[in-house]
Amino acid sequence: MLGRIREILLTQYIGAIIVGFLAVDAISTVISIAVSPATFYLLRQQPRSLFGAQEPAYDWSGLIVSIVRTALYLVPICLVVRWLYWQKAGSAPVEVDSNEAPPESGDAE
Repeated sequence: MLGRIREILLTQYIGAIIVGFLAVDAISTVISIAVSPATFYLLRQQPRSLFGAQEPAYDWSGLIVSIVRTALYLVPICLVVRWLYWQKAGSAPVEVDSNEAPPESGDAE
């Protein structure tokens, strides 16, 4: 059953689409994490009030949620890529046509 699903994901490029979708979302979250401190710094530099209101605190909970979200996207990416594309050295049999001559291991002249 899993072999059939794996074959469909490989031959129809659905696996590559899934990996691409998850990778794009993970990359956008990483960019959001990188931009968040700069945005906070720039917003903090703007004058708040005439009466000197309290400066806002950095949103650490949003940063932690973004990091966890990125990790939760990267785990399925690694699992799907490993399952679909990386195999052990002897697990996939190589089909050889008996009518073809074996390749020569020498210099072609």
